[in-house]
Amino acid sequence: MKTLAATIAAKANQTRAAAKSATFTYKDGQYEVIKEQTGNQLDAAKVAKSITNAIEKGETTVNVSKDYLKPAVTVKSASFKAAKTKAIAITKESYVYKLSGHKITIPAATLASWLTMKDGKLTTDNTAIKQYLTKLSSKYGTINKTRTFKSTKRGTVKVKAGLYGWSIKVKSETPALSKLVLAGKGMSRTPVIHGSGYHNNGTDIGKSYVEVDKVNQHMWVYKNGKLVVSTAVVTGLPTTAHHTPDGVWVIWSKERNTTLRGKNDNGSNYASKVKYWMPVDDTGVGIHDSPWQPEYGGTWYKKHGSHGCVNTPPSKIKSVYDNVSVGTPVIVF
Repeated sequence: MKTLAATIAAKANQTRAAAKSATFTYKDGQYEVIKEQTGNQLDAAKVAKSITNAIEKGETTVNVSKDYLKPAVTVKSASFKAAKTKAIAITKESYVYKLSGHKITIPAATLASWLTMKDGKLTTDNTAIKQYLTKLSSKYGTINKTRTFKSTKRGTVKVKAGLYGWSIKVKSETPALSKLVLAGKGMSRTPVIHGSGYHNNGTDIGKSYVEVDKVNQHMWVYKNGKLVVSTAVVTGLPTTAHHTPDGVWVIWSKERNTTLRGKNDNGSNYASKVKYWMPVDDTGVGIHDSPWQPEYGGTWYKKHGSHGCVNTPPSKIKSVYDNVSVGTPVIVF
């Protein structure tokens, strides 16, 4: 009988209106209730009982007028009332992100748009929260953004993005924000940050950085706003294969007494021993000593440039190494 009832209900329900639970929506600063709708889809379990009763009574017709599926949540449901009360409380609280010198208050309407009912309980639409955080990260984050940089010799220049920069770690922050919203106690927090160069005061590159000016073939190291190293350098050959890439990079490692390996244009391998090595990008470019270079600066790089690295005089490299740390930005332009 259950199988028969299930078959009848499944076929009939294809063209019948489903019951809809009560819900609410936020409009003009307050919640508006949307009442439940009964619909006329059949409840297979109830239909089975009605068929059994009809057979037992010897009836030739089955009355299923009371066998409709009911809304899971009605406006009178305790769960609905509790959810609405909680939603009202949430949108009255203050939810603030402290982000790189900015204070961003999440609007009540935005908070309300994240709230939804599931299985009779209030929960959040995490897809919507993820979209919000992604936009926030795009607006305030520095990763993948061109910087305006005040250079030592060439005035204000624009430098395209490199590895240096930060963003909101949306994957981790989404569930964290959801939990805080549902707690209904408000918040004031800095989101989970991914990358390098995040500062609470809103600065980006900061006052400690390495500047590599390819036009002037010179490198400066600034520490806490003070110039600590100034030296001529040799950057990469100005070709597609060996140029030193422009960008805001970052010293992501520091090594002593290592061997740099790669291939020459003729396909042969090379191995160069260096005393100081500071990689800055994700292609093998870095800053290192280069005792094989007979001169630095000027136009020497145009015919005798490196494979992309910033060749630094042996007399200067120790000072560079000692005055930078992992995470120091390197501006190449």
